[in-house]
Amino acid sequence: MKQLFLLNHSGFLLELDKVVLVFDFFNDPAEILSRYTTTTKPVYFFVSHGHYDHWNSEILDFDHPGTCSYFLDETCPMPPNYVPRESDRVYQVKKGFSHLFSEEERERTGLFSLDVLGSTDEGSSFLLRTTDGPIFHAGDLNFWDWEEQDTDRVMEAAYLKELSLLEELLKGDRIWLSMIPVDLRLGPKALLGAEVFLDHAHTDYLVPDHLNGGVKLPDLLAEEVGQKTQILGLTTPGQRVNLDRL
Repeated sequence: MKQLFLLNHSGFLLELDKVVLVFDFFNDPAEILSRYTTTTKPVYFFVSHGHYDHWNSEILDFDHPGTCSYFLDETCPMPPNYVPRESDRVYQVKKGFSHLFSEEERERTGLFSLDVLGSTDEGSSFLLRTTDGPIFHAGDLNFWDWEEQDTDRVMEAAYLKELSLLEELLKGDRIWLSMIPVDLRLGPKALLGAEVFLDHAHTDYLVPDHLNGGVKLPDLLAEEVGQKTQILGLTTPGQRVNLDRL
């Protein structure tokens, strides 16, 4: 079964046939992650940066019968005296980090490679290649064009630089699933980052996140982008989409 849950904000749990992927967990009002304490599938955690609404060190204590792997941006503050369990693998990453999964791990999980890109705020973004296709989680990578700040040209250049790197890494491939900030606080510019993203990266499914109350933004984005991609509107913690049925 392939299914995607919104945990909260930019946090998602993506269950694939052989593996469970958790992105930017900071809280989980619907207690989705706790449903996986008995799964035998390997669980991989990806954290884009150390902001409170993207990182919670409680994930380091997640316990289940399978293995846990953590890819944590270097800005994530680790608990004092933290010692990984023998079965856990913990990687502290930053832009430019690349990881090629072993042949055994590919067979066991369906994961091929991870490339870490930068952000226009803090930390990292993730391009993960899987048997289902590339997955991109942007973290706080966005066109943050705040009305009260005269930084649009600098921000645009920084955003386009990361998107150019993404295009280079994709080598013409389509992204299967993208998770991209669409933030209500940006007012009339809320959709801009996602629209520019779609001009540079073709994606089958796009999930707007980091909504900050903008529950209508996914529908507005769907109207704007038309047939470019299918927008998956997850606006309530615990909301789920069955990817097998799309």
